[in-house]
Amino acid sequence: MYTQFSFLTATTTTATSTNLTGDGGYFNISGAKKVTMYFSHGGTATTSTGGAVFKVQVSPDGTTWYDFSRMLGFDVSATATSSVTLQGATSTQGFSLDLDHGTFLGLRCVSTEMNAPLGTDGEQTCKATADY
Repeated sequence: MYTQFSFLTATTTTATSTNLTGDGGYFNISGAKKVTMYFSHGGTATTSTGGAVFKVQVSPDGTTWYDFSRMLGFDVSATATSSVTLQGATSTQGFSLDLDHGTFLGLRCVSTEMNAPLGTDGEQTCKATADY
């Protein structure tokens, strides 16, 4: 079974997905075999030269949150990372989550806007897919 969830959509400010309604602002990944994150910057602001830093947080109970440090780029030689920085008009990057190191109920996305002094603001979006 495959499920998709949007965390942040077209926000131009620093945000945490807890401000969304439904599912408590997080994606329930209990029992997921594979989770893939997609981070985007730019959106409709095609002149954007700013950027954003994205982090994923995980929770064993939906209340206590921890920064997740095992995101792996699609390049098999990539080193695990805890944050992703995107800059420019329209860019998207995908990362798989190494879930072998814990059991989690949910995950959420945190984006930090870095427009000043880097340039024009852009929109940030986090999405995830899970295979069960």
